[in-house]
Amino acid sequence: MPPQAYEGLFKVCTATATMPNVKDAYILKDGGIAVIPKQDTVAATAATLSRFCDANPRATLRFISAKELVLTKSTSGIVQMSSGSATSCKKIKGLT
Repeated sequence: MPPQAYEGLFKVCTATATMPNVKDAYILKDGGIAVIPKQDTVAATAATLSRFCDANPRATLRFISAKELVLTKSTSGIVQMSSGSATSCKKIKGLT
């Protein structure tokens, strides 16, 4: 990807990290954003996803479960994940 694409992903990632229910955020190998939520409830997840998709309608947000976090064990393992199992904001917002 061109440098501007990485700069854009970094900006999205840092903005996502400041959201209320986000403990930490990562850029995934396929350009998606992964988050470790502070609260793993349906309401908190929905609010975070809604806020993220409003701010980034063409991005993809993936929540990392506590089980995945235990199995991954490192930052490098997290960033090697894909966002394939997550639904993109384009699809959620009906932009596709």
